[in-house]
Amino acid sequence: MLADFALIGYAAGMWRLFGPQLSRLDRVSTFQTLLAALVVAFCAVPTPAAADAEPSRWVAAGLEDPTRPAPGDRVVIIGSSSIRGNFGRTLERRFAGLGFETFRQGVSSSGISRPDYFDWYERATTLPIDDHTAAVLIYVGVNDPQGIWMPPAEQKARGRRDRWIRWHEAMWDVVYRERMTALIDRLCDRGARRVVVLTPVDVRWRGLQERLVRVRRLQIEAARTSRCGRVVSTSGDDLALRDPERGDVTLRMPDGYHLSTPGAEIVWDRIMPHLLRVVGGLPRATPEAERIAGDGETSAQAHDQDGG
Repeated sequence: MLADFALIGYAAGMWRLFGPQLSRLDRVSTFQTLLAALVVAFCAVPTPAAADAEPSRWVAAGLEDPTRPAPGDRVVIIGSSSIRGNFGRTLERRFAGLGFETFRQGVSSSGISRPDYFDWYERATTLPIDDHTAAVLIYVGVNDPQGIWMPPAEQKARGRRDRWIRWHEAMWDVVYRERMTALIDRLCDRGARRVVVLTPVDVRWRGLQERLVRVRRLQIEAARTSRCGRVVSTSGDDLALRDPERGDVTLRMPDGYHLSTPGAEIVWDRIMPHLLRVVGGLPRATPEAERIAGDGETSAQAHDQDGG
């Protein structure tokens, strides 16, 4: 604004100095030129509302479109202790920063294999899910490579003498996939527009990492046969999480499978463009963000077939 008043003063001074020396026709032409320049200058000044407008929150997310979530849109984040800890807190903070309402629940040692300990299928009936739920994010699986426990009704229906289905049995795949699909469908039926399965992150221990290949594959298959399920692979960052150039920055917790906050940010930065698109109705990723995220579920399956 001060610059524009300075321009007015300068124009007036030039007019007083040179105006009398011009012919009548030149004075008219010069006056019209100065007037046009002043009009352009004032039109270029932003209004107070425009000057004070909040910059797009999608810009920081590497997305082109400044679209906001609809008022009341909610993201529900559930899963094991990783959701209770740094990874879940990072997801919640990032979605809240993009304008979503959030709800998060993480239960240590929980998963799909042991409903005798904690049953996510039953918990799904009481989660805060309705027509305003843009997505439910599920992160389970690290605790699942073990025997599957069956309640008496399921044991009888499957004609099993034992309540346990051992990890090495072919039936393990069938039951795990069915349970995962049933959980996703129940959340869809509750009103969630998308249920996004976040497959387990890479872990430090080789034996567990190899077992998680099987778990990730079954989770992908379950999501694809469900009503509204989608998959975003959170594996594929093993080299980044072991980067020796990061010095004293701890990316994994001492147990080898929980992420530190910086480690969770590494995973978020890679999955974010694809995850936001999968949630539904959100902006298209920039080409660079698209390249980093990979090619959706195909990329997720490729990571899993390669062992993370």
